[in-house]
Amino acid sequence: MLNRSWAGAATSAAALTLVAALSGCGSSAPSSAAARGGTAGHGSTKDSPPALSNGGPDIHVVNLADSFSPDTLQISVGMQFVIDVASNVRATGLTGAGCTAGKSQPLPGGMLTVRCQSSSSYEYTATHAGTATLSATVKPHCTGGTMCPQWVKESSLRVTIASS
Repeated sequence: MLNRSWAGAATSAAALTLVAALSGCGSSAPSSAAARGGTAGHGSTKDSPPALSNGGPDIHVVNLADSFSPDTLQISVGMQFVIDVASNVRATGLTGAGCTAGKSQPLPGGMLTVRCQSSSSYEYTATHAGTATLSATVKPHCTGGTMCPQWVKESSLRVTIASS
């Protein structure tokens, strides 16, 4: 009798493991989005990126290392997205003339506003329909006294904003 209940428990555990594995199909390694309590996955240049969902509106996540991933985004007026900058790079140009933490400000062109969440995370809100291109100058982030690769790259994110 004891052996049957153990076998039943093992079967139940195996079934739960299978369900957990299947529900994770197609997902990739966690990103900083997952660390904030959202979901993360792999976006492509043809599809919209993964979205965060913390019980509020969906917020798309775009990662920036040596280039934007994904490099195109399709959203509607009122929607938000976040650009997370990798810790091994420094990016300039994401905020227009500068950014005050926690304060939203319009970007040139008037289609987007930006709010700095930290020195490596920027939240954008679409305010008008149209197409905007965000450009960033990216270079390695190196600590003092260490060898540092010498490269600079211009990266662009094309945002297509539909009317809601």
